[in-house]
Amino acid sequence: MVSTRTQLIISEAQLGVPFDISGQLTRSDTGYGINGQTIIISADGNVVAMATTSASGGVDGMFEGIRMQINFPGTYVFRADFAGSTSSDLIFDSSSGVRSLGVENAVVYIVLAVLGYSVIRTLYSWARPEWFLRKRVVRAR
Repeated sequence: MVSTRTQLIISEAQLGVPFDISGQLTRSDTGYGINGQTIIISADGNVVAMATTSASGGVDGMFEGIRMQINFPGTYVFRADFAGSTSSDLIFDSSSGVRSLGVENAVVYIVLAVLGYSVIRTLYSWARPEWFLRKRVVRAR
């Protein structure tokens, strides 16, 4: 039985923007890519795509062309699973590649930062009443 390695590659992801998933299935003993095998891609335990490994750009065992989009902030776990197979009188062992991907909503953090600044400034003015009063006196003129 030949052990295998499934590598999962995920491009940088932003909320609401499509990103790419790709990877490679290789033999653990030689590092050579394995063509013609089925890879199942899942996100948080739900199957989202199936791909077949092939030679891409002169590199064997590649799977690519999978586009995803995340519409809600959070952390997502992606898996690429190879169930194993028999090919050319060889038995290939199963393997998996796992990647965790965190996607944040930048707009929420900007709003919180602005609100945080306002709260801190207000608390600071309460802690230093002379600053608050002096500013009020200047406005009264």
